[in-house]
Amino acid sequence: MLKGKRVIVTGASTGIGEQIAYHLARMGSHILITARTEAKLQKVVERCLELGAASARYVSGTMEDMAFAQHVVREAHTSLGGLDMLILNHVGASYFGFFDGDVEHVRKLLEINFLSYVAMTTSALPMLKESEGSIVVVSSMAESAVRAAAEVLRERPAPRDECALEILKGAALRRRELYYRYSSTRLPLLLRDCAADLLDYLVRSRGMGLFLKIFIPLLGGLLAFYFYSAPQSFNEGMLRGKRVIVTGASSGIGEQMAYHLARMETHLLLTARTEAKLQKVVERCLELGAASAHYISGSMENPSFPEVVVKEAETSWGGLDMLILNHIGYSGSSGFNFFDGNVGQVRKLMETNFISYVAMTTLALPMLKESDGSIVVVSSMAGKAGSPFAASYSATKFALDGFFSSLRHEFVMDKVNVSITLCILGYINTESAVRAVSHVIQGTPAPKEECALEIIKAGALRQRELHYPPWVVSAVVLLRGIAPEFLDSITRSWYNVENLRRS
Repeated sequence: MLKGKRVIVTGASTGIGEQIAYHLARMGSHILITARTEAKLQKVVERCLELGAASARYVSGTMEDMAFAQHVVREAHTSLGGLDMLILNHVGASYFGFFDGDVEHVRKLLEINFLSYVAMTTSALPMLKESEGSIVVVSSMAESAVRAAAEVLRERPAPRDECALEILKGAALRRRELYYRYSSTRLPLLLRDCAADLLDYLVRSRGMGLFLKIFIPLLGGLLAFYFYSAPQSFNEGMLRGKRVIVTGASSGIGEQMAYHLARMETHLLLTARTEAKLQKVVERCLELGAASAHYISGSMENPSFPEVVVKEAETSWGGLDMLILNHIGYSGSSGFNFFDGNVGQVRKLMETNFISYVAMTTLALPMLKESDGSIVVVSSMAGKAGSPFAASYSATKFALDGFFSSLRHEFVMDKVNVSITLCILGYINTESAVRAVSHVIQGTPAPKEECALEIIKAGALRQRELHYPPWVVSAVVLLRGIAPEFLDSITRSWYNVENLRRS
């Protein structure tokens, strides 16, 4: 199936990428490999030719440079005359340990491990469309990761040569997803979707293996019922006098959260871009009974603005009890539409919708540790299951899930008594959401007032996740684990594509 096919493999000097190159060589493919280290690439190319590759060449360089991604694709066009398969496997160097608050390192990793993937895909897409080709995105524990984690993880790593072959089989068969070592990958996803708290405990205790093999089929339904229906009690007095930052508070859900918190007599610090709107919200909060309310206007696109906000809370209150991260960046002129290949716009959205969340959390954490406080992250169903016409936005929300779910583990393991509540929202009747998607999405949006109150309750009760509207979001999350292709089909049926194209 892959004989004579033209294939790019990134991150191919070692690990899984190297093994993928060797398997492709045995299959008689034309191979273009990339990585940082030229000496290693030369050896891999020599071995590929020995193994029977139709042709093999390399381009050395770093994916930190976006121009390099374009250079690789141009080389494929010049040398191979086209492209049948793009295998994205490269990773940026990282550390294995507790998050140290280094926002610049997060930004650098995003550039290499995500934005360069987008750039490569965008550049290669014309050739792949012409050949009806394939894109393969690899997310795995490679050799460098094994060295970093070997002293901490008890589980033995799977063989990379076998893994590489399974990746190629999945790609050749045009599968939607590949789960290598099923019990270590697919089953945890199922457990996450029906009993997330239990999965978190098992990950931290490293007791996954036996449990996954024996008990999941029997207990999945019971655990889902237990974790998602356990009664919890909320009263407004829980938040009286608490010091709360709410970002994105000039309109929509953020504005409604500010009003609910005001009725609960909290101290409020609100942020958003538009000063005039914030002034009106603060005035209304004081009318509703807020213990105090003030604002700072500015844009989270500015890397220094999170520090300004957190310093204001420290100066005004001397501490912080709850950080509610709710702001979002605009999607540019293309808005809600087919992805147009604008990597710069993706980077801009990542800065606002993800990096600024990391920065706000890092800066506020000393005060939150002191108060045993809470972090509330407002995310979206688009961060649990990919949504069409919102690729850039969806990517930022997936990033939030990955970062804050990992950070929650670290807090528990490091005995940090700060809760993290991730709020997974569906279609809500905010002005911006209705304006952007009402002509395309078939469905009635849920009320923003009730949504805002549920977010506040979840944060006060220190819940792991909130799904709102509950049945819609929970169903989507569960279907993603047990029937992803069925979910994809349902998701596409929600959209009136003709209206999108006409608009």
